[in-house]
Amino acid sequence: MTPEQLAEWAALTDAATMGPWEVRRLSWPQDSRDASDIVSPFGVISDAENMPKAADAAFIAAARAAVPALIAEVQRLRAAVKYTEQLAERELYRQECEYALWDVMDGAQ
Repeated sequence: MTPEQLAEWAALTDAATMGPWEVRRLSWPQDSRDASDIVSPFGVISDAENMPKAADAAFIAAARAAVPALIAEVQRLRAAVKYTEQLAERELYRQECEYALWDVMDGAQ
């Protein structure tokens, strides 16, 4: 995942209808169509005119919460990696300074 992808996904998430989303199962007694609406507190996201399969509707509804959580986790992990790299660089610098000091002290004797 690139930083650009994360930024794009975050923007898409921010532009989407506020959640939480949920799946509302539709049923017609006269047939056995497998369809669902995706709804939010702000209205219908997908309805009977554009009927997704139940599995697709469930995935879309779960993605509304999962995608922001995944973005946040990737950002958290990247920050942890960056912090760890900074600590490693400091430790390497400290060791180099220590070795240089030993060289100076050995030369002074």
